[in-house]
Amino acid sequence: MNNLSKIKNFSNEIHNKGIKSYKAISFINKMPKIDKEFCLKNIQKVIECIKKIENIVLDAKIAKELEGKTFGYSVKKYFKMKHKANEIAKCFRAGYSRGGTVNVYIKNNTKVMIGGSDSRTYYKGSKYKPLHSNHSIIITKKELEQIKIIGGIPTIVLENKKISKCIMFVGSGNKNSYQIHKKEGFVTSSFHSFNMQECIDFRKKRVSQLLIIREQKKNLDIFRAEQKILIEKKKISFVGFNHSISAGNCKTGTEMFISKHNLNKEFGYRLDYLIQLEPNNNFIKKLLYTNN
Repeated sequence: MNNLSKIKNFSNEIHNKGIKSYKAISFINKMPKIDKEFCLKNIQKVIECIKKIENIVLDAKIAKELEGKTFGYSVKKYFKMKHKANEIAKCFRAGYSRGGTVNVYIKNNTKVMIGGSDSRTYYKGSKYKPLHSNHSIIITKKELEQIKIIGGIPTIVLENKKISKCIMFVGSGNKNSYQIHKKEGFVTSSFHSFNMQECIDFRKKRVSQLLIIREQKKNLDIFRAEQKILIEKKKISFVGFNHSISAGNCKTGTEMFISKHNLNKEFGYRLDYLIQLEPNNNFIKKLLYTNN
């Protein structure tokens, strides 16, 4: 290793320990003898190198602060909101196998992008050119803060009720006809609908399901053994769009899941395949644990 590389390594080591350039000599004097002698011999270059690292870190910090100030956020809040915007963008897919780009913009006097999802491409030498879609979601800063992803759907809950009015961001169509809309509707738990009665029916069905589960749990050991066998059988069964609705999932959320994973609404898919796509998805869990 040449002297310049050693100087850079020692400078990074000193900086990473939180030692400022003006305190470097005090720290170097406590280093092992060989390292100490080398650093003191090249002390000017070591201090200059530490200062350069400090300036790079400072510039990066200033850049992050400026990005946050664009939206009126602190650095911490900015990255939290940026992550949320990225997660919102990932909820939408137009149906192309290589995906597409969805950008989330904050609308103020002008629109500024805060997050998005990227498309994929083929390997560099491929003769094929991927087809992509490009869509935008334009929202206010307040809307971004209010949005929660409920059942895979970006949702603004407008009331604190068992069945609440809400605003949903939903995708419809496929490929060239795909569009992202902002629509008013209702939400209860993870169930969305444009019709209040469907939410009431969902809650009634959910109560019935919970009563059945409580009754079954009275004999827990037998229930678990039976369920294990049932679930394993269920995993290799084929399910489709109508099964999802029968299990208590909403039509909008099911269509979003189909679009997101480029599935065919008319086909049936093995349940264990759908579980692999999203192991923690509540829609899939309903299909697995509900008798339909």
